Amino acid sequence: MDDTRARSEFLRIKDNLIERIATGPRDLFEIEDRLIRLTDHLEKFAFLKIYRLAEDGEMALNILAEKLIELDAENRRKLIRQTLDGMRLEQ
Repeated sequence: MDDTRARSEFLRIKDNLIERIATGPRDLFEIEDRLIRLTDHLEKFAFLKIYRLAEDGEMALNILAEKLIELDAENRRKLIRQTLDGMRLEQ
């Protein structure tokens, strides 16, 4: 997924979620599902940005290390897995 597509999908889901919460019935399971999808898209978008900033794998790992400092443990593990998976696909 490219940056533009990931960002537009993220914004679409975010706007839809905000509208749903504001106007629709408050089905907590549906809201939770949409929040999970929104988070997934945001993580993909952030991962693409980190990876595209890198000129090579070593630089990608340096950028990743800086970003990991800002995240909690669960999100750190996710970002590490995504980066390693992305690097494997590039090879």
